[in-house]
Amino acid sequence: MAKTSPNKPAVSQQLTPASFKVKTAIVRLTTGHGWYDGIQKEPFKLYEATRAAWSAEKDGQFLKAKIVLCAHNGIVHEVYRVAKWFHANATMSSNVGTFHDPNRWEFVGNVASDPLRSAFLGKSVRSLFRRGDRNPIRMFG
Repeated sequence: MAKTSPNKPAVSQQLTPASFKVKTAIVRLTTGHGWYDGIQKEPFKLYEATRAAWSAEKDGQFLKAKIVLCAHNGIVHEVYRVAKWFHANATMSSNVGTFHDPNRWEFVGNVASDPLRSAFLGKSVRSLFRRGDRNPIRMFG
């Protein structure tokens, strides 16, 4: 198993499209777009950064997601089970009033329980995003 540090989960394997049995969205957080050093130690802030407010301008496929993975630098840092998708600003959020675009969405959910969480946490999703891909969400399953 790979070495681990307090800030990063151990990476044990690369996820592939076949890894996903149900509709799953991978949300890629980047520095300046939800991620900052230490956020993984603040579960509520990580959840808030992951859950809102994503644009569904193209096809809105991610609105079918039942699972959402939060990834940064190609590694899954958290796994959420979606209860329901809402238009952005429709739920209580630390981002209230930030997004006024009717094509933006957010989910309400919980941290997934094991064994689902352990199936994805710390795994690599690097190969599932194309180099230079600007879309922060990818759908599988």
